[in-house]
Amino acid sequence: MTIFRPKHLNKAYNRNMSQQKLESRSLASYPGINNFQENDYAALRAKFENQGEIQYPFEDTSGTGDENKIRGNWTSKGDFFALCLGFSVGLNNFWRFPYYFYTHGGTTFLLPYLIMLCLIGLPIYFMELAIGQFASDVITLLFVGVGIAMFIISVFIAIYHNVIIAWSVYYFINSLQSDVPWKSCDHYPEWNTPNCTIVSRQLFQTCSVSNGTLLTNGTCLLHDIDHKNIIGHVASESNVQTLPSYAPYSVWPSSEFFHHAMLHLSGDIASIGAIHWQLALYSFLAWIFVFFSLFKGIKSAGKVAYVTTILPYVILFVFLVRAMWYEGAINGIVEFIMPDYTKLLTLKIWGDAALQSFYSLCCCWGALTTLASYNRFHTNCYKQSWMLCFSDVISAMFFGVVVFATMGALAYETNAPKISALVQK
Repeated sequence: MTIFRPKHLNKAYNRNMSQQKLESRSLASYPGINNFQENDYAALRAKFENQGEIQYPFEDTSGTGDENKIRGNWTSKGDFFALCLGFSVGLNNFWRFPYYFYTHGGTTFLLPYLIMLCLIGLPIYFMELAIGQFASDVITLLFVGVGIAMFIISVFIAIYHNVIIAWSVYYFINSLQSDVPWKSCDHYPEWNTPNCTIVSRQLFQTCSVSNGTLLTNGTCLLHDIDHKNIIGHVASESNVQTLPSYAPYSVWPSSEFFHHAMLHLSGDIASIGAIHWQLALYSFLAWIFVFFSLFKGIKSAGKVAYVTTILPYVILFVFLVRAMWYEGAINGIVEFIMPDYTKLLTLKIWGDAALQSFYSLCCCWGALTTLASYNRFHTNCYKQSWMLCFSDVISAMFFGVVVFATMGALAYETNAPKISALVQK
């Protein structure tokens, strides 16, 4: 039966219930504990830990300190929200979501994605947060194997994510030069190949004035040469063409920098190759950063999360503003969101939407349950689940706009007919 009370009676009722809660959880309610002193804390803590009791009598009911004195709690709800948002919103959304959005008809993909998110992703996300927050430790010994499996998954994910961080650091350091190395084909034979190609609308237009032939290194010649070294022959000032026969030979310097300069890819799988000491160093530094972010547990991780979560949004916003200054950025965004409702009739779009709803929220990896276990017992994790899922969708859309604005500008600069030509390249 539901009892309705006026607001002024509700306040008094809540005060009484809070007082009863404090009295029921007071140390005096525990048999044999009448004079609890600070120097007895360690012995009692060991006793109750051995018995599996992790909250009482160490629970702080004042609402000011850690509710769980043994494991601790988040300093604020913002720490938990920032860490969960940074965990869920990452490479999962930055790489996969724009690709799915583009290949499945732009905004058409948004409908099955939201349906799968509400029917599958959000309930499981909420379940993981609720289980972690309620149990705060081992749920039952029957599910210990599930926890071990989640731990193994998290180890592998952490390894390959740190590899990508090492790549990012490598690019960041090389971008501090006045002329970035992936801008030209001047590093032959160090890591550039004879097929290295500089493609630029400005080079085409400059060479078209002289009715010349544009070479792969950006040189404009006024006589015929072998087609393997030609990007295109300009027949007139108003007609810029590329030779279809040259397409198999074209390799951008940025691609060669990634594969040859940074990764040092070998010719075949049987050739292991040597360790790239710079990537090894950057990977080690990434692990050091992870250690110092977590060495004080959730207290340090919660503060670091504000930087690691907010900073990528700021950087991507700067990228978006810079990309909008280039021709073709608007065309890229339009191509990104252009709907194709015939895609809804295919099973693949629904399967990819279900897959992305899991992958974007990072469900079933174990981290969400662990993070929620440090919440206070009465935290509204249902509300947090909705807020985090909504933030995840908005972030994915924002990432897609940034990526395709940049791709649109690149397509215009390289005289590509559509963005799909760049994706294949």
